[in-house]
Amino acid sequence: MREPFRVVVSQGASYLTAEEQNELLVLAVREAEKLRLKDQYVIFDDPRGLKVVVRWEEREVWIMTGKEADAGGLPSPANN
Repeated sequence: MREPFRVVVSQGASYLTAEEQNELLVLAVREAEKLRLKDQYVIFDDPRGLKVVVRWEEREVWIMTGKEADAGGLPSPANN
């Protein structure tokens, strides 16, 4: 990661510690870099039922529960 990403954590995922948030951020950005889709967003599922969205242009990583993502109409990782 060359430039820092801002992390946005939903209310449902706010139980994560700062260390867990950072771990998710690093893993998601590394995986997204492999996909080379830096002009849009990339969505990942976490085994804990979380959705992680990497937004390249905004330099943001959003962490939320699957339920919150579904309620907000977020596409699935299959849309990557």
